[in-house]
Amino acid sequence: MIVGQSLAGAGSAKRGSGRATVLAGAAGLAAAAALASLMSAVDAGTAVVALAAIGATLATQVALSRRPGDVDSEAGSAPMAHVRIEATADCAISDAGDRTPAPAAAPLIAARIEELVPFFALTDAQLRSIVEQTGDAAIGILEQLRNLDGQIVAMKAKSAASHDRGNRISAEGLSTDHKVVALIRNYMRARSEEIAAERVHLGRVIEQMNSLKNLTHSLDQIGSATNILSLNATIEAERAGALGAGFKVVASEIRALSQKSRAAVQEANTAIAATQSVIESTLLGAATDQRRKAEAEQIEQVLSALDAVSQSYSAIVAEHDTLMAEMDAEHAAIACSVLDTYGRIQFQDVVRQQVEALIDALTSLRSVLDSFAQSLVGDERVDLTCGQALIERLQSRYVSNVQRTTHAVALGEASRSDDAKAIELF
Repeated sequence: MIVGQSLAGAGSAKRGSGRATVLAGAAGLAAAAALASLMSAVDAGTAVVALAAIGATLATQVALSRRPGDVDSEAGSAPMAHVRIEATADCAISDAGDRTPAPAAAPLIAARIEELVPFFALTDAQLRSIVEQTGDAAIGILEQLRNLDGQIVAMKAKSAASHDRGNRISAEGLSTDHKVVALIRNYMRARSEEIAAERVHLGRVIEQMNSLKNLTHSLDQIGSATNILSLNATIEAERAGALGAGFKVVASEIRALSQKSRAAVQEANTAIAATQSVIESTLLGAATDQRRKAEAEQIEQVLSALDAVSQSYSAIVAEHDTLMAEMDAEHAAIACSVLDTYGRIQFQDVVRQQVEALIDALTSLRSVLDSFAQSLVGDERVDLTCGQALIERLQSRYVSNVQRTTHAVALGEASRSDDAKAIELF
């Protein structure tokens, strides 16, 4: 309403050139304030930049159009000594006597408008700084996401390679088992007479086979634990959503490898049990010295084959350990990337606080412009706030050293980081 009255008053005024110039400048400022109010409903950032640019231009035009000694044409050339104006410590000007006529107050209002030029420049500089900070934060977030994607791809490749190595090891274990079976069959065909003298030796062989059973039992437990671990990894991947897609694939591959390992262990147990049965049922009789020697050699071959089986499964265990270590390292790297990404996203809340401070400052500026327009179209007493007070109010809302540095650069002052205000994070 006040802005509309300002424009109506400026349009209906038929006075001297001095007052007409001031009224035109005030009407332009009121129009800028109205434009900012309209644009704020669509894009607050655009409205702020437009208000700063329009306000600075119009304020400069008003300052240039005012000449010292200009007076209202209706008042003639009378001096303005009869106007009683008091300047307070906080830059507020008030009418200490009767109501001040608009023609007499216009030069003082123009002077206050001129003081708003640094405020507009500062607002523009701060908004540009906020835009740059937001852009840098967005670029950082994208970079982190690209790194995260690369880590997931690398994990998939390592999982595939590990699966291939596991298949190869399993195939080698099966081949070894077949060799063991062939050796045992040859040993059974060569078995002839008693081997009573070899009972002690064969007892030791049986003990070693029992130890192999314990080893295969341990391998079976490891396979079972690995299967449970893969199930837990699948559950955690489901909870992680899109970020856990890679983990889900890895968990599936681990489960498949675990199942193959347990199957191989069961086959080894079957082979070992068969070997024990053959030894206990056929190799504990009497035998000649020659056959004893041949049997001893064959037993050594069986032991060597079984030892090869043990080494194959030891390689499987080592492969599992290596795979788990790689998974832990990749998980730690992804966790660090996710945490860093969260930190960068949280920085947007700092930007929000900065924008809110500027919006508050511009709200105060609109109030000042309304007061200026009111003083130009009416004769009531008006409290006018200078641009320095608005700058100080904006400065009190700073929440980062970047804002303080931008403030100093925009106003040509020395940079200070004292009295830093705490940042509110959500």
